[in-house]
Amino acid sequence: GRRFSSKPLERACRHCPAFGGAPAIAMDASVLLKVPVMVVLAAVLLKVVTKRQIGSPQPVDLQGRTFLVTGATSGLGRWHAEALASWNASLVLPVRDLGRGRAFAVELAARFPGAPPA
Repeated sequence: GRRFSSKPLERACRHCPAFGGAPAIAMDASVLLKVPVMVVLAAVLLKVVTKRQIGSPQPVDLQGRTFLVTGATSGLGRWHAEALASWNASLVLPVRDLGRGRAFAVELAARFPGAPPA
């Protein structure tokens, strides 16, 4: 069989201060003090440049379009139904529990009056 070779590990450890090697990068204290300032400036610039929170849905007008959303009374199906209703889409909501489905349709109509009734 093959035997384990420690040569690559020895070469990597030669440059590591924890194993007695010289540090790979030498920095003075002034560079270390500039790093937090740069991070703060980058964060402020990112906040100024971006208009919306990353990952938030973009508003779209879906009036006149119909979507079938399964599982609309809970979980991801509910989230999708709410997002589509907020974009004025017409929804078809097939549900197992008719009472919960009707209650959700009434809630959607109250929250998003611009959307056609589900």
